[in-house]
Formats: sequence, structure tokens, C-alpha cells
Amino acid sequence: MIGLSNRVSHVIITLIVLTLTLLLSGCKAEERVKVLVPFGAPHMAILSLDDEQAYDVHIVFGADPIVAAFGSGTYDIIFAPTQLGVKMYHSKPEYQLLGALTWGNLYLITSDVTIEKWQDLEGKTITLFGKNQTPDIILSFILDALSIEVDLQYVDALSSAASHFYLNPSEVVLVADPLYSKIIADLNQVNTLDLQIAYQEITGVSNYPQSSVFVKKDLSQSVITQFVNDLEASITELNEQPLQSVEKLNQMGYDLTREMLEHMTQSHQFRFALSNDVKNEIETYLEQILTFSPNLIDGKLPEDSFYWRTQ
Repeated sequence: MIGLSNRVSHVIITLIVLTLTLLLSGCKAEERVKVLVPFGAPHMAILSLDDEQAYDVHIVFGADPIVAAFGSGTYDIIFAPTQLGVKMYHSKPEYQLLGALTWGNLYLITSDVTIEKWQDLEGKTITLFGKNQTPDIILSFILDALSIEVDLQYVDALSSAASHFYLNPSEVVLVADPLYSKIIADLNQVNTLDLQIAYQEITGVSNYPQSSVFVKKDLSQSVITQFVNDLEASITELNEQPLQSVEKLNQMGYDLTREMLEHMTQSHQFRFALSNDVKNEIETYLEQILTFSPNLIDGKLPEDSFYWRTQ
């Protein structure tokens, strides 16, 4: 009887071990995809992903945590400025560019009624943010292409540029959405020069990819396919349900109105496109960086393996 009891106990223990093993392996198979995204437009684009159990979304501020994420390789998906992803790829090619996400949202504004076209800027002082980053690169490219000489005065952030304009509305200031839309709503007389229109007229491409989505090379095709579907659904919700989206965004720390969000969506600032479909736009943008700030991408264009392709 004792021997039979021991055998029964052994069987029970074995079944328990097997059950725990299956449960643990099942949990491992269903681990959530780790996503890192900066606060701002990229995070706005993945608003509904926060509601999905499949994703573990980490929101960060500034470039330092993004650089650290590329270096550590602990995230499956990273949202980052396009040029930063290129530079990190040159030093550690663990992440590929899946696609571009947010597009141009830069504007020069002034209450000076004499400034109506780009040539009217000759000899003026422009206050801007983002030295050696996208705002500086795109503005400098346009001014150079149009042979316009100005003085550039830098501030540390978009919020500082907006504050400067509120205090000095007769000056020329570079701002970006969503603060651009807020300024337009707040003030009656504001003249605008749209950098996106000027860029398209000069280059012949529709826009420039400010931020992109990067994925680890070993991430499975099925995970990426599902992520792309979820990302596109999130952008659709943002575009088609502005009132509901604004309520959710403001609960997460944004200060938006429906009109501000609608301006951003109507100007196609949120548009995900796979890298192969917009490679021309990406390379045109990177070529401008090579001209004005080559160190931002280590002085060279990325090789073809940088661009993610369907396996």
C-alpha cells in the first residue's frame, strides 16, 4: 500500500510540474510587445495601442532615453526621429526602419503684415527651436534653396519658441503643431509661411519624415503584421474620431482642442507608410541632412538592409 501511495504521489507531482511548465510556456508565448515612444505626435498616433493588452507601451521625454533604448536592445519597437534611428543603425544595426509615421508640421509665424512670402524674410531675424535637428535642417534647406539671408536665434524647445512669439508677435518665429494650431486659435492676425509647401515645391516630394518606427531584426513577421494593423487602426481612430481622441489625449497630459487636432489630421501629419513605399521621401530628407548636418547621420546614407522588408 505504501508503495502504491508513493507511486500515486509521484504521478500527481509529475502532473503538477507538467501543468506549471505548460502554463509558464504559454505565458512566455504571450509576452507583450515592448514599445518605446516619445511624448508628443508619435504617442498621439498610437493612442489606442494603450488599450491593447498585446503592448507594453513606455512613454519617454527627450532624446536620451531613445538613444539608451537603441543601445540596450530591450524594446521590440522604438518610435524615434528618423535621423536618430539612422545614426544608431550605423553604430549598432539591431533595428530596422519599418516605416515613417509623422510628417511635416513646421510653420513660420509673425504678426508683421509686411511678411507675406519667403522673400520678405531677407535680413530678418528668425527665432527657432531644435538646433541641428529637423526644424533647423528643413528651415536652413529652404532658405538656402531660395537664396535668402537671415539671422537665426535659437531657443531650447518648442514651448520656448511659442512663449517668445506670445511676448513678441511682430517677430518671426518657427513653431510646430500642436502649439501652432493653438496660436492661430488664440490670435487674430498671424501670417504663416508653411515649410511643408516650400519643401515640396523645392524637392518635388510631398513631405519629410520627421519620425519613424524601428523594429528589432529578430521580431517575427506575425508580430510586425499585427502591429502595423493596430497602428493603422489607431491613426484611423485619431483622424475620424477627433472629439473622443481629444478627450483621451487630454487625460494623458495633452492640452488640445478638437480644432487643434483636426488641423493636424487634415494636414496629414499622421500617416504611416512602410519604408519601401516612401524610400524616396526618406532618402531625399537624409540627403538634406548630409548637406547641412552630416554628423547627425554619421556622414552617410544607410545601406539597403536598414529598410525593413516583408520576409
